[in-house]
Amino acid sequence: MNRVVAAGLHSYFYDAENRIIQVNGTMGQCSTAAACYVYDAEGHRVRATVNGQTRDFIYDLSGRNIDEFTPGGSGWLGTWTRGEAYAGSLHIATYANGTTEFDNSDWLTNEVFKVEKRRPQMKNYSQFHDGNLEGLWIDETVVHVYLRTLEKERFVAVAEGVVALAVSGFRAGNLIFEVVTRNHEEITFSDIADLYDLQEGPAGETQGVRLLEKARQEHLTLLEINPSYGATCIVMAHSVDLLARNEWRVAH
Repeated sequence: MNRVVAAGLHSYFYDAENRIIQVNGTMGQCSTAAACYVYDAEGHRVRATVNGQTRDFIYDLSGRNIDEFTPGGSGWLGTWTRGEAYAGSLHIATYANGTTEFDNSDWLTNEVFKVEKRRPQMKNYSQFHDGNLEGLWIDETVVHVYLRTLEKERFVAVAEGVVALAVSGFRAGNLIFEVVTRNHEEITFSDIADLYDLQEGPAGETQGVRLLEKARQEHLTLLEINPSYGATCIVMAHSVDLLARNEWRVAH
């Protein structure tokens, strides 16, 4: 049985497995919706249509998202827009925006793989999937990001010593796809390009390399919130802490 949850100006439709399948519109009519989603038999989200833009996702046997396509183009699956490469359980490279970025350049030149060069796993706060980004409070170099889980548990991500912040597409009822953090070793050139909206070409690449080197030297942390619907939020700061909202009130 499907269920509907209304939140402010938006209605969220769920399937029998408690997975969100549509935001707004008439149930079952994706053309009327702000967003709609399709899942496979394993529960993976294989299609997302947001504001009329559709993306298809392919997963490997371990359940990892390895490819992203947009319908149309010359390929039989559509236009390939993103790919992830793994060696066993280790993530080694990402293809996006026409560029392949390896997690560690040493892998390209060293004949023997060095275990100590492995990239640490980034943190993925899966409890926020299908939750909400409720708002931000900026106090000089401190940014508070207010989050709510699908079970309506409230948290605040406190970023202190913020050096860069990028927020776009903010709406009422921002629906979260994922919340991740990366330490200074895990921050990539793509993160920097998204955060600073770098220009394409040599000048942008030079600036990006410089900013990435600085982020790593200063041991910065990156917080990224990717939406199913609504706002994208990226914060780079000297520290990021996630607190239950009641803990934050006591501390402040």
